[in-house]
Amino acid sequence: MALQTIKNEAGMIQISDHALAALAGITARQFPEIVALEPGLVDDLTSMFGKDPNTVGVRITGKADELTVELYIRVRHGVRIPDVALRLQEKVRTALETYADVTVVAIHIFVQGIAFDEAGEDEE
Repeated sequence: MALQTIKNEAGMIQISDHALAALAGITARQFPEIVALEPGLVDDLTSMFGKDPNTVGVRITGKADELTVELYIRVRHGVRIPDVALRLQEKVRTALETYADVTVVAIHIFVQGIAFDEAGEDEE
């Protein structure tokens, strides 16, 4: 697990990838067009051991000073996917750069499915 380290005159602040992933996940869940963040295979296995639900469907990679974010989402039927994905990229970048003072080099959006009903149960 890489840590974002910020040094100042008072000492040092470290922000874990887990905290950055939670921030990205919380930001993504604020979109009404996004029904869920989808777990990958690793998330499926680790969820059995109590993985934080805010980090499911989010992967942070890269060095501490240059991060790449991957988001695995399921969207509502009828939304324009490229528009939602672009807005999501902008919001997640803004949140991470504003609240964690990190540089985000890329945000990759993977649409894993489309929810056809109100509860988001059906997907294609």
